[in-house]
Amino acid sequence: GSLCHAVSPAGGAHCTDAARSIYSTLTVRYIPYLGGKPEGGPVLERFSATIEKLYAAAGDPGRWREALVAVEDLTGSAGAVIDLVPRGEGIPPRVIAGSFGIEECATYARDYMPICPRIRFGLEHPLGTQYDYLFIDETGMDRDPVYSWFGSYGLRYHIGAWAGRTRNYDATFSLQRSRRQGHAEKADLALFEAVKRHASRALDLADQLGTFDARERVGSVVLEALPQAVFALSGDGLVVQANAAALALLDRNDGLGLKQGRLTVGLPAEQARLDRLLRCEPTPESPPGGGWTKVSRSSQAPPYAVFVAPLELDEELLAAIPVTRIVIVHDPAGRHHVDSAMLVTIYGLTETEARLAAAIAGGHSLESAAATMGSRAGTARSHLKSVFAKLGVNRQQDLVRLLVSLSAIRI
Repeated sequence: GSLCHAVSPAGGAHCTDAARSIYSTLTVRYIPYLGGKPEGGPVLERFSATIEKLYAAAGDPGRWREALVAVEDLTGSAGAVIDLVPRGEGIPPRVIAGSFGIEECATYARDYMPICPRIRFGLEHPLGTQYDYLFIDETGMDRDPVYSWFGSYGLRYHIGAWAGRTRNYDATFSLQRSRRQGHAEKADLALFEAVKRHASRALDLADQLGTFDARERVGSVVLEALPQAVFALSGDGLVVQANAAALALLDRNDGLGLKQGRLTVGLPAEQARLDRLLRCEPTPESPPGGGWTKVSRSSQAPPYAVFVAPLELDEELLAAIPVTRIVIVHDPAGRHHVDSAMLVTIYGLTETEARLAAAIAGGHSLESAAATMGSRAGTARSHLKSVFAKLGVNRQQDLVRLLVSLSAIRI
C-alpha cells in the first residue's frame, strides 16, 4: 500500500513503530528541504510514490529509468545513478540512470568506472554515506579525469554510498550535483539516506528475483537455439556473448579468432571490411546498418559468410542488455541438422521418412542414408518418393535446398 497512508498522523495507534519513525524523520528532516509544511501530506505522497517505483523496478528491469527519474525529482538532484561494478572477469560494467542517456552511461561504464575515485572510495568504505570532500579536494577534482568528464556535462559533486552486492556486481547508488548546487547540505544527506535504504532493498530484491539478468538469460536461450555461430557485441565492439556454435568455431582456429575481446580474421583487407561493418559504416557493397562479408579460412575450406546486423533497442532494454550488434557466421562446409520431429508434425512424414530426409540434408547419399538406417536402397527409394510428394518437390537437390532452409530452426 501507499507509504503516505501507512504513516499518516491519522493512523494513531494503528501506525507501526517503523511507520511512526519514518513519518517523524520525514517531517523533521526532509519536509523543510522539499519545501513542504510540517503536516507533510503532499511530500509524503511524493516520497511514497518514489519508493513504490523503486520496488516496482525490482520486478521489472524496464522500470529502473522511471524510478530513478522519480528519485531525481524528489531530491532535486542533477542525476540519480546506480553503478554496477563487476565482481569477476568477463562481466561487463553497467550503469542504470534516470535522465542520463545511454551513450553517456556506456562511455562512463567503459572508460571511467574503472578509474573513478568515487567508486573506489565507496567500495573501500561500504558503511555510511560518502561525499566528495571525504576523499578529494577542489584541486584534486580539477586534475582528475573522471571529474573533468563529469564537468563536461555540468556536474561537479555527488552524494553516494555502497548499495549492496548481487551475484555479479557490487552496486553503488549516487545523486549527482551541479557546480551551482554545490556540496550537499545536511538535509540533502538525510534525504539521500532515506531513499538509499529503499534503493538498496530494491536492488537486493531484484537480485533475488533474478530480474537483473533475466533478459540476458532469455537472450542466451535464443542464441543457443540457433545452429549458426552467433556473437553479440557491445557498442565498442567487444564480444559480450557467444553461443556454443560460436565457441566451437573459435576453437577450430580456422580463419576467425578472438583477440582482446574483439573478432579478428587473417587477411588485412577482410579485417578492414569486417571492422567497417562492426562500426556500422557503409561500404560499396552494403548500405549503412550492416551487411555481409567473407572470411577466408586457413584450411582452404569454403570461406565463412559473415553477416553483421545492428540492433535497434530502446534505452530501457539496452540498459539491461548491453548489446548493439549481432554477428552471424555461416559455414558452407558445415553439416545441416533438420529436426525430424518437425518434419513429422508439419509435413506429415512418418518417422522413417523424416529420418531419411534428415540424413540426406546432413550430406548422406540415398545409399549411405539407407545403410545408416539399416534398410535397403530400394526401400529407401520408395520412402524418398513419399517424401517428395509430401514436401512438394520433384528432385533430390530441391529437397536438400528446402531442408537446409529448415535447418536454421532448432529448439
